[in-house]
Amino acid sequence: MRIVFGWNNFTIKSYKPKELGLTQEDTNDFRIEARQSYFHLFWIPFFGLGKKWVIRKGSNTYELPAQYQHKVNEQNIRLRTPWYTFAGPLLILAGLIGFWAYTQYDEYEQQQLGKAYYKQKTDALQASVNGLSDKHILTISDVSGYDEERHVYLKVEKVSGEQVTVSYLKANKISASDNWRTIEDYYNNNKGSLPVYTISKQQLLSSIVLDSRLSRAPGRPGIAFLNGDTVKYALTQAERCFGPLVKDRNTGSFSGGELHMELYNDGWPAQITDLKITKGDMKLRSTLPIDMPSSTGYQFPETDIRFSGYTYNSPYTFTMEVTDSSGAKHSYTVEGTYLKKNIVNTTRY
Repeated sequence: MRIVFGWNNFTIKSYKPKELGLTQEDTNDFRIEARQSYFHLFWIPFFGLGKKWVIRKGSNTYELPAQYQHKVNEQNIRLRTPWYTFAGPLLILAGLIGFWAYTQYDEYEQQQLGKAYYKQKTDALQASVNGLSDKHILTISDVSGYDEERHVYLKVEKVSGEQVTVSYLKANKISASDNWRTIEDYYNNNKGSLPVYTISKQQLLSSIVLDSRLSRAPGRPGIAFLNGDTVKYALTQAERCFGPLVKDRNTGSFSGGELHMELYNDGWPAQITDLKITKGDMKLRSTLPIDMPSSTGYQFPETDIRFSGYTYNSPYTFTMEVTDSSGAKHSYTVEGTYLKKNIVNTTRY
């Protein structure tokens, strides 16, 4: 690309010779102009190079004679540099301010979406606590460290009104990379020899960190609800196990009105056998049934679901019927915006 630069000038003020006392006659044969010289880049003024007085006759300008220059100088005419002499830097500054404002707004918008997404998660977690069954496994995190840095699992044994009896699964016996089926196996192999505690639903609910800004930071709110244990915990998950566990991979794409999302199954092998859209104008493009293989170790096979007619960043809700390898049917509700979504098991067992 060719870079065009150089210098030029423009008129600041224009006078008749009589106005400056250069002649006694009110002539229109020529005028006296004060002109601003400037440096330009791509013809856009960037900074001034000084001012000068010239004589204009028609479309031509000429250097001011010395006797005229002397008389003009004696009048001490104040000439201000026009702001548009610096149009280039001002345009750059305006562009930078515009870019900063856009990034600030985009960051704010993402923060608001993040807060809404986190609230959906905590609302779903609270709903899970109120609907606990003996199939649930709870994840509690030590609030003195980072989120999920130190955590244990609690297997629900019995729910009697507001009281919940749980078996304590030590975290150091289970790798963080293991899936829920591994945790189920650990429980089945050690059932009867695990420590048992009784806690209340209110304790579990009170331990949930509702402020998204505190959700991962050490020292966040928590409750020491295990008898004889002074460690404070925050409830971070309440999963209904011993069946399929549909999860969000947080990956996918959007192009030409087509929304592609990827889920995975952290529980028993299953298939999506029915899907109904209850909010949004999009339509299902994928063909049912859709396989949901079980994850193993660090392998999380994706389950692809595609929709057409989706408007970017518009909210949607759909329900899924998931049939597991034993033939049992499970219901899930998926609610979200673009790729941010919450998946809730809504099965009535």
